[in-house]
Amino acid sequence: MSLMSNPLATPSCVVAIFRYLARAGGPVEKHYLEKLLSPDALITAGASRDRVVENIKESVRAGLLAEKDGFVELNPSLPAEARDPTAGREMLPDTVSSLVYTTERDANRNLSRATAWFLAQNAYDPPGTWREVQAKLTDQMGQERFGLNDIQYGQFADWTCFLGFAWGHRRTGPQKKFLVPDPTAYLRRNLGRLIGPDEEAPIAVFMQRLKELCPVFEEGTLRTSVEKSFASREKGHLSTVTSFALLRLRDEGHLEVSMLQDADAFILHGAREEVRVSHVRTKS
Repeated sequence: MSLMSNPLATPSCVVAIFRYLARAGGPVEKHYLEKLLSPDALITAGASRDRVVENIKESVRAGLLAEKDGFVELNPSLPAEARDPTAGREMLPDTVSSLVYTTERDANRNLSRATAWFLAQNAYDPPGTWREVQAKLTDQMGQERFGLNDIQYGQFADWTCFLGFAWGHRRTGPQKKFLVPDPTAYLRRNLGRLIGPDEEAPIAVFMQRLKELCPVFEEGTLRTSVEKSFASREKGHLSTVTSFALLRLRDEGHLEVSMLQDADAFILHGAREEVRVSHVRTKS
């Protein structure tokens, strides 16, 4: 099982588990935690404890929690800040991202590869429903589905939105729920890890740091593994999804982009413009 394949695994339940264990500050008996988050009164009324049980299992499998001798705790190998009750809650999407989007763990490989594929799509005409995703996968990946089906697609949408790689909205028509690939939220949260305050860096350096931080982006190992099956962009061009996110951060005032004479550049594809960029700088 995995966060995507387990229909009971939800971001909200993982948040609740994290918040309690962060406050506890050490190991808690697993059965006690299960009963605390799904009280007997609810079970008597017909509810199930399965959701909490399964979310604890998936959190252990992902590496967020450690389990030993019937006790669970936040994984001691996580950075201290990530286990802090206050800072850790704010960091939780990035903590989970670092555990999911990696080649070092196989538990959530389908979720990580599906995310890399989704970020390689056209930001301005994305496959935003399961029917459209299914058709696009067939066209680009053949029989590869990353384990997705109509149920797991809903899981995929929940987790990519929580982690900051997509957002959803409603539209008219028979398939009203629509998912948009957009890593702006992830990039906004992590700009400080990619470039220092008021630092100006070549965009090639910025992208190198980004793919090492999260390999679902251009040239990252996960992204490369899925892009082998289809041509998603030209050399020297960023995907429309990454382009949109960087230009949005520019428009929000978080990032400056510039083109220095004779410097190597990437081309960013906006909805109405193409922008040649050689350097980026954070704005304080």
